[in-house]
Amino acid sequence: MIGRLLWQGFKGLCYAALVAIAGSLAICVILLLSGLCSRIDEGAAECKTPALNGIAYTFGMIPVLSSFTVVPFVLAICGLVFLVGHLIRRRHGSENRG
Repeated sequence: MIGRLLWQGFKGLCYAALVAIAGSLAICVILLLSGLCSRIDEGAAECKTPALNGIAYTFGMIPVLSSFTVVPFVLAICGLVFLVGHLIRRRHGSENRG
């Protein structure tokens, strides 16, 4: 029972890491493609307003800091593996029933 709870907690942590990294990358791409920011990189963000500078800098630093510590990227990759496995099992299960 405790092992199952720990496993579910680990999966939840992996999903959270996946959401955090993918979400921060998505926000950075949206800001760049919309033209609100001209540059977002490791140490700076050049946007049209100071508020957008802060947002872009914060969300741009999440993947950078994750790459330095490696652990969040590993957890996000595990979350992606869990998600793909779940989707495959779900699809395979629906094919057997139908």
